[in-house]
Amino acid sequence: MLLIENPRFSTYKRLIADRLDSIRSSPSAEKLNGGRAYKLFSKVVDYADFFHGIKSIVTDKNEALAEIQMPDSHVGGDESSVTKHCDTASIDAFIQVSGLLINSRKACPPGQVFVASGLENITMSRHCDFDVHKDWSVYAIFTLIDDVHSTVTFLF
Repeated sequence: MLLIENPRFSTYKRLIADRLDSIRSSPSAEKLNGGRAYKLFSKVVDYADFFHGIKSIVTDKNEALAEIQMPDSHVGGDESSVTKHCDTASIDAFIQVSGLLINSRKACPPGQVFVASGLENITMSRHCDFDVHKDWSVYAIFTLIDDVHSTVTFLF
């Protein structure tokens, strides 16, 4: 994970701003509340309540936009000195958006499940504070490159 003092996130914001509006207004978009999302997940994994961060999610083709609202605390959160910059429950909720997206699309063959097998890169502002911020918007898009399904996820 890379913490950057003054990242140029405004460039990314300009790149995805139109995509966010498009997903929100698309007549073909599918909308789920958090309860239904975790019911779908339960066929593969049973998340403890403190991992239930997805409040709502909208998917359209290879993109998703989710609203995340993390519980105030979780097991072991008060025992860690790094949750301010690296809260595993929050980061997992962000990754869950990508999981729901790719596993609910045609890219996932019937009877199979895609599971995240790694993270290539995480870039965060040093001003990101998981102890203070509990509400997030997450945008995810997946692509197939060299026979590998990859997801890029932005949070704001």
